[in-house]
Amino acid sequence: MRLFLRLVSLLFIPAIILGGIRPVVAEVGRPASARNVPEFMAYKRKKVEEGEEQEKTQSSKETKKQESSQKSDVKTKKEKAVKQVKTSKKISTKKKVSNKKKSIKSKKALHKNTKKSTFIPKVYIDKVRYSPGEKIKVSFRASKDYGENAWIGIVPTNIEHGSAEENDLNAISYQYMDKQTKGNMNFSAPTKYGVYDVRMHDNEFGKEVAHVTFEVKESSGSIELNKTKYKTGEAIKVKFTAPTWFAKDAWVGLMRSSVPHNNTKLSEKHDLEKYTIDNRINGVMVFTVYLYNGEYDIRMFDGKDGSEITSVTFTVE
Repeated sequence: MRLFLRLVSLLFIPAIILGGIRPVVAEVGRPASARNVPEFMAYKRKKVEEGEEQEKTQSSKETKKQESSQKSDVKTKKEKAVKQVKTSKKISTKKKVSNKKKSIKSKKALHKNTKKSTFIPKVYIDKVRYSPGEKIKVSFRASKDYGENAWIGIVPTNIEHGSAEENDLNAISYQYMDKQTKGNMNFSAPTKYGVYDVRMHDNEFGKEVAHVTFEVKESSGSIELNKTKYKTGEAIKVKFTAPTWFAKDAWVGLMRSSVPHNNTKLSEKHDLEKYTIDNRINGVMVFTVYLYNGEYDIRMFDGKDGSEITSVTFTVE
């Protein structure tokens, strides 16, 4: 019995010892995180937070990259747009310049054509009143396109204008222009008093293209000097005759011979001395203005706004 109890005690005591050691071993074999739950949870949270931070950082980098890429695309698009606008402006400017040049050329051509198409023929005479049979000086400007038989003639004013054939039937005298574009002719005034035209025609049976009117009246007046040469400072006596139809302000004036004829205003501007006729039909005028060496004219006008009737030239030595 005692032997049995000893054996049991020998077996039981190691078992108790071993049972007390196991929990310690088991505890020692676990990881530290298992032994301390709060620390493990903190560690885990930290890892999660680090992962989230990395994800945010990565996402932020990608976003910035995308934004940068978008900005770059926008910048490139803007540059392209600006370049296109500049190119378009250049092209537009070139087109405008080109169109402007074309417009200028077109205007010049139009102006040139207008010049050609607006040519106006003219016929001129040296006075507006003549005595019967007095010489009429005619000058003209005509187109080069007029026919071989283009002509100028004296026709009574009461004949209807327009038809060269009708004018030809009523012409008192006429001359052909012989394809001249400008020139001079001499006609004799009709012998009967009245109003007449000098008419220009583009062909023998064409149309009337220009005309000017004049009147044939009694003697147009005359001036006469007692000599042709005078000394410096010498008085000049002038005898005159004038028709009754002269205006009251008809006048006789002295001027240099270089003053153009048939221009009443210009002659009046340059006269050195003058007298009005005052409705006289004849008389004597004495010019006493001091004259230097040269050539001078005495000229008669049928009024301040009328035409030059006649003139005479003298020399001062």
